[in-house]
Amino acid sequence: MTVAENLLLEEFSQSTGSEWLTYRAIRRKARAMLERLQMDLPLDVPVESGRQEIAIARALVKKPKLLILDEPTSTLSAREAERLFARVDSMQRDGVAILYVSHRMSEVERLCHRAVVLRNG
Repeated sequence: MTVAENLLLEEFSQSTGSEWLTYRAIRRKARAMLERLQMDLPLDVPVESGRQEIAIARALVKKPKLLILDEPTSTLSAREAERLFARVDSMQRDGVAILYVSHRMSEVERLCHRAVVLRNG
């Protein structure tokens, strides 16, 4: 699947009245989704890398009240991680609760208001 198709997976599974979606419509909807999220992903490439960013985009488009991020930066570059941190900051300001799981204490210190450290499970 391409990035555009992956972003719209949920729409494919729902009956929206129209059984056919053209690739042009898929790209248009995916582009609008990414613009709302202020994300820039190549729409026409197969999903091989960037899976983490795509999954985050699919979660954010639903405007969640609680977002659980489990090791979200494990496969992101430093630049992608910074974009994620900015997005998390923005969501916190908008009242979204974030449960952030990470082994990287620098990320926890950067993002979290409260932290719990679990040892041995």
